[in-house]
Amino acid sequence: MDDYKPLTDPFIYPVSTSANLNSKRSFLGNKVDRKCIYCGKSEDEVTFEKDAHVIPAGLGNKILFNFEECDICNEEYFSVHENELANFLMLDRIFIGSSKRNGLPKYKPVSNGNSSIKHSADSRKVNIDMDNLEGRFQFEIDEQRKTFTLTINKPLPYRPVDICKALVHMIWPFLSEEYRKEISYIPGWLKGERNVFPLFLEVLFVPGNGFKSGILECWKSDNLKSKYPFIVRFTFGLKILTLYIPSSPSILEDPPHFNNYWQLPENIEDLNGERYRILKNDRLTPENLTYTFNFQSHSVIETD
Repeated sequence: MDDYKPLTDPFIYPVSTSANLNSKRSFLGNKVDRKCIYCGKSEDEVTFEKDAHVIPAGLGNKILFNFEECDICNEEYFSVHENELANFLMLDRIFIGSSKRNGLPKYKPVSNGNSSIKHSADSRKVNIDMDNLEGRFQFEIDEQRKTFTLTINKPLPYRPVDICKALVHMIWPFLSEEYRKEISYIPGWLKGERNVFPLFLEVLFVPGNGFKSGILECWKSDNLKSKYPFIVRFTFGLKILTLYIPSSPSILEDPPHFNNYWQLPENIEDLNGERYRILKNDRLTPENLTYTFNFQSHSVIETD
């Protein structure tokens, strides 16, 4: 039976632009005689000129970087994975006002349409423009409970495998050489040199208005024979993502559920979660997504 313990302290970072301006930049790895921890190449073979974000910049990270990730791995491999994760969390990014590289994200389902969702700059307001003819957004307001339920039809597609890779890429710099050797297949998998199936990703939907900070965690099993020795967990917006990292690419059995959600209040109710058993490298296009928020006030403006 697996019992997981935190491998490091959770890394907690502000997601808003204003909060990031006052935060000190941090770096993982060694800047002297650098060697990429993903491809193994050194400074005489590759360059290390770009800022390698440990957590994607599109998810609000302006403070944590990795000295030991080369420009080729950064741009040719991991930017693809990060974009898929950013698409998956697009609406969470908007709702909590998470900064991207420049400005705030905006979701426009049809490039030449009128419907859109965006977070107002320097405010706690979210503006939703709806064109009823497009049929992309529906909403329901419960004045008594002060909740707002928004349904988005045909949201952005995403590739679950790339989401898993983005999560593992984030915690790899935190692992010691000893722990990396336990799952030595990871760099090749991240670069697309091999497949790992099945993958197990859990997504917990948290009611409320979302987390104002991103939280990255890595947990280690105290069972030396564990088939899933590591867990990476990422809390962002209205979701908590949990990925179980297998000890080898050939593990077929399901991992146990890891339910230590320390970041949630003990009395929280109405938790809704889903476990994905990923068997192939396909892109998914959900039919719809539904979010429920609390609100203090709202206004509806109708236009012709």
